[in-house]
Amino acid sequence: MKLASHRNFIRTTFTLLILLTSTSLLEAYPPDNAAVLYYKAFLMLKEPSQEVKEMMADMRHGKIKATDQVRQCLEENRYALEFVETAADVRECDWGHDISRGLGVLMPELAKVRSTAFMLTANAQILAEEGDYRAALARCLTIHKMARHVSDSLLISYLVSTALNSLANERIKDFLSSMPHETETLTWLRGQLVAVSVDAPSIRRAMVREKEISMHEIRAERIDSILEMMGDDFAKDEFTADAVKKVRKADPEFFRVNREYYADVMD
Repeated sequence: MKLASHRNFIRTTFTLLILLTSTSLLEAYPPDNAAVLYYKAFLMLKEPSQEVKEMMADMRHGKIKATDQVRQCLEENRYALEFVETAADVRECDWGHDISRGLGVLMPELAKVRSTAFMLTANAQILAEEGDYRAALARCLTIHKMARHVSDSLLISYLVSTALNSLANERIKDFLSSMPHETETLTWLRGQLVAVSVDAPSIRRAMVREKEISMHEIRAERIDSILEMMGDDFAKDEFTADAVKKVRKADPEFFRVNREYYADVMD
């Protein structure tokens, strides 16, 4: 009797532990950092062919309806896009950029974000053609949220963020011009647009960070890294090659004066 009771106790304890663990895992999803989900999505992403990319562009410009190739591409990337939509709803996003690399900081996510955004616009167009305008508008709002996550940490990220917002706004404008007048949907959309505009990218913040990084780069010890980023063809002509030689031989005062000049121009 005691043995049976002991076994029941152990079984009950393990069941409770499993339930508690499962609950904690559910509460931990989605993660606090949207980048975790974006990176998962990008690993799963199957890039469309150039032909399909052109079809998606033609869809955005109203030249064609959704083709079988576009639909197949979206189906193949269905799970990746679901991860992206979940990520877009997470408040914080830290891509883990190594800013210490200066102007050579790697930002591989930017290309993937753009590619994903184009897929979302294609998906939105299909939904609109099927009459589900609210879902189509929701895809556009996802792009706006992605733009917020791309942020304005650097000038390049600001430009991509602005391009994403422009892409989303163009699609929203097109859908509003063709959808039936539905007060409830329009009210919902207005509230959503107000929410995503709170953290709109700022050119000022982008330029401040760009200035900080560039000021750090204008130093003798960073010359080789900068030239490496410029590529092999940069110093091939005689004038540029001569300038590079002079910079390599420059003293600390040369770099100090140039930092001051750059700071004045940026201010």
